[in-house]
Amino acid sequence: MWQAGQTPVPGYKLERLLGKGNFGEVWQSTSPGGTKSALKFLNLRERHGRKEYRAIQGLKQIRHANLMPMNAMWLLDENQQVIPDDQLDVAQPLLEDTHRQTLLSVSRMAEEDKPKTLIIAMPLAEGNLLELLRQRQEQGQDIPVEELLIYMMDAARALDFLNSERHEHEGQLISVQHGDVKPENLVLLGGSVVLCDFGVARTMARGADTKGTTLGGSLAYMPPECLAGQVSPHSDQFSLAVSYAELRTGELPFADESMAQVIEDRKKGHLNLEGLTPGEQKVLRQACSVNPAKRFGSNVELVEALRNAVLENPSRDTRATWWLVGGVAALLLIAGGGLLWWPDDPAPTPIKGPDNTNTNTVAQPKTGKDFYAEAIDFIHRGEMTQQQLPQATELYLAALSADFVAEVPQPRRLGVLDNDSRNVYPIDDLSRISQLVAVHPLTSRILVVGDNGRSLVEPGSNAADAAFELQLESPIASVHWLAEDQVLVRDCESQLWRFELESQRLEAIGQGILRVASSPQSRLALAVSDGDGSGKSELLQISATDVTTAQPGVIDSGIMFPLIGMEAAGEWGAIVEEFERTGTVNIVSLANAHDAKRIATNIEAYCIDCLRLGEDSFAILCGEASSDSSSLALIRLKLPVNSESLITPSFTDQQGVFQRSGRTIRSLATWVNPEHSRGLIATGQDAGSGSPATELWEFLDDGKLAYLNVIGQETQAPSTSALAFDDHGEWLVRGTDYGEVLLTKLSNPQHDFFLVTADYAAEVLQLKIVDGLLIACFDDATIMIWDFYECQMVYEACETTKRPFPQPADLRPQAG
Repeated sequence: MWQAGQTPVPGYKLERLLGKGNFGEVWQSTSPGGTKSALKFLNLRERHGRKEYRAIQGLKQIRHANLMPMNAMWLLDENQQVIPDDQLDVAQPLLEDTHRQTLLSVSRMAEEDKPKTLIIAMPLAEGNLLELLRQRQEQGQDIPVEELLIYMMDAARALDFLNSERHEHEGQLISVQHGDVKPENLVLLGGSVVLCDFGVARTMARGADTKGTTLGGSLAYMPPECLAGQVSPHSDQFSLAVSYAELRTGELPFADESMAQVIEDRKKGHLNLEGLTPGEQKVLRQACSVNPAKRFGSNVELVEALRNAVLENPSRDTRATWWLVGGVAALLLIAGGGLLWWPDDPAPTPIKGPDNTNTNTVAQPKTGKDFYAEAIDFIHRGEMTQQQLPQATELYLAALSADFVAEVPQPRRLGVLDNDSRNVYPIDDLSRISQLVAVHPLTSRILVVGDNGRSLVEPGSNAADAAFELQLESPIASVHWLAEDQVLVRDCESQLWRFELESQRLEAIGQGILRVASSPQSRLALAVSDGDGSGKSELLQISATDVTTAQPGVIDSGIMFPLIGMEAAGEWGAIVEEFERTGTVNIVSLANAHDAKRIATNIEAYCIDCLRLGEDSFAILCGEASSDSSSLALIRLKLPVNSESLITPSFTDQQGVFQRSGRTIRSLATWVNPEHSRGLIATGQDAGSGSPATELWEFLDDGKLAYLNVIGQETQAPSTSALAFDDHGEWLVRGTDYGEVLLTKLSNPQHDFFLVTADYAAEVLQLKIVDGLLIACFDDATIMIWDFYECQMVYEACETTKRPFPQPADLRPQAG
């Protein structure tokens, strides 16, 4: 039907046929930008095609690093023309089973306009595991068990993600059974295995009756409960175990090749596992138990059990090292061919032992995976320091030289996870969150908001995090350290609470709280409230034991205060006015909080910070300014406070910056060098449209600003919403309103390492680099935590070898 050279959809040109079946075809094509893609064509006039379309529609929001991503999809009519999106609702009933189509829906669309073909664009894979097995067998070899176990672990992670009850569907959380796990659906992509083909996937809600819910997967891999018309949470595990046995031995684990006998063996739990070690046989028999409840608790547990069983028999064909899937130098992808190739000088061919297992007589050299594992172990062993980072990087460089494929470090996810956010934070509440991560400046102790929005979690080195339940009616909007064992919590109803961690004592201390700033070093905080709600604002000074209110007249009664900052030593506070006095900053000496001095800046403030430099303290104000004013200003916090306290960049510096990036600063970060009384300031722009700039300024000991350069490359988002320096002032992490998180080394300011791409589509609210961790908080109440040393290691290794930085996995929320 299709031919090379055709363009079935705009931007995709067919190159060669990769495969053909009863219900469709798969073609290699060029895609926009000149990259290679796979296009899958399904005939929607056939039941199988409609079935796969419905499965994709229900599951297309599910994303995981080991699930085949779907880049795009189109519906074509009888004339092979793309059906516009605005007509898909009319076409939808025609894609149901025939008995569910209604006369009304049929009459609403002409025959030639009805959907006939579904096209799915996917990344071009390097082949599937069954093809890999056949290629190895043609060379007189097997897939080494160490390599196979890594493939199986990739598949297990994907299946456990699918099988977990975390995916939102029609208003409830469901789990998904893939239903057709087999070696042909385990494909190699970028050195890892990804699971593809969701045409027979089925969803399972908690408590749902699974009787009569059959899976239409390949019969040879189908678990016995599916033959009886039922699905269990462990149905996919059975299929994965059968796939492992086939890839390990080259044969399906059934004694008789007749289909009738295979079905009978399945019902009785009979398996032919000859050629496997006793330990492997024991594991596979449990995973293939006729009773699903007796199988392993997860697919990862199955693979770990197989690994342990294999490592108990090192005299066979195993060693205590794992092979890297994408790092075996023997596997190279022929450009454009999609075939795996074995070089002229392969590794020694294993010698078959009397029990038909492999016995290697030559010790295997370290693989890229081995070096990578050593690098990660080095980072996580004991207390890692910046001085030790080069040693870890050397190990990672060795991994790359052994054909390990560089990967973006995966974050740990905390906060409200994915599809729960709307249940915990209604839309109105989500708009009120501002600071869900608090770092104590002296102890580096970290607290983040828990997954119920009403608890605090102290991340540990493993899953055993300390958690504190606050028993709040409204979820947390911001959290601030007040003392070594106390925090202030503002909820989404603007109530302010003081919480003591050790005793878990919760005390309400204010209502109508608009903003909070704290100084744990001095055990003081400032908060601005709306007073009686009539627009009369109050300034509260909070200690670990008391709350006081500034005297009337310090703050104008008709003004609200959008921003508040506090100097680390707790001596000064800065409160920014809006409305009638836009750009006016109230400077408060906390030794006498009943008095305030006003400074006019002409800046509509978006962000504020206070810092101490040597013997002086400064408030830094950024925002939007008129065409003849600076959008960045410093105020020296030193008595007497007057107009001479205001410091702005030189005319030459500010003109150069403004010509490049406009006049609005959205985000701000500071770093102070305590030894030299100097510091750095980074300002993130709001471009409105296009890519925003991030400028770097040096903060000199005399309070003057010197412009240095622009940091980073272009982003997809128009606004840089968050910034943070590392402890040494060598790195800057940027966040955007599209969810991008980029790491930049200041000595190489035009090279960005993306940790999250714009696909995440949730604004970055906060960024922190502290105690070897890089933390990002998003406006969907999700928190991601990376190992900062690991991020640096990958960056430095890629820069050293002149490799492009790896691309991050899709981290988008899985539902909603």
